[in-house]
Amino acid sequence: TCFLALSCIEPCLSMVIGDTSLAWVILLLDEKGQEIHQLPNTDMFSLFYGLYKYMFSKTEFHVLILGIDKAGKTTLLEKLKTVYSNSEGLPHDRIVPTVGLNIGRLEVSNSKLVFWDLGGQIGLRSIWEKYYEEAHAVVYVIDAACPSRFEDAKSALGMLHLLCFFMEEANIWT
Repeated sequence: TCFLALSCIEPCLSMVIGDTSLAWVILLLDEKGQEIHQLPNTDMFSLFYGLYKYMFSKTEFHVLILGIDKAGKTTLLEKLKTVYSNSEGLPHDRIVPTVGLNIGRLEVSNSKLVFWDLGGQIGLRSIWEKYYEEAHAVVYVIDAACPSRFEDAKSALGMLHLLCFFMEEANIWT
């Protein structure tokens, strides 16, 4: 078992005259308080920076929400915002068809999730591919209450799958 002790030394011998900065020394101590190891200042900066990043920074993930028009993509995004954040999502009756994209941000644990809800109209599906390279995940939404649109949803999903295959072959995604 080791313990970490931080101590501040003022003034430091290597300090330039007139400099008011403090020097930190990191000591690793055993359970009796005996010094095991002293880390030099370069290791100290790396340790503090790593600790700061671990405690305060969050990994960001981009999630595409795709599907044909009126499949429920924006409704899903607003429901996610309501359930997983402190803000209230749009009520169902205020959601309008997406022209372009909607962006939603959620913080879950040590991660930031950025959702890109892309419009599903036939003319807007061509922009989907511009977002694939930056995406970490894809959610494909199908409206199960509308079986008459299953073929259109299947066709759009097929184009998505085909494009992903070509991107893998070209080593765009690794």
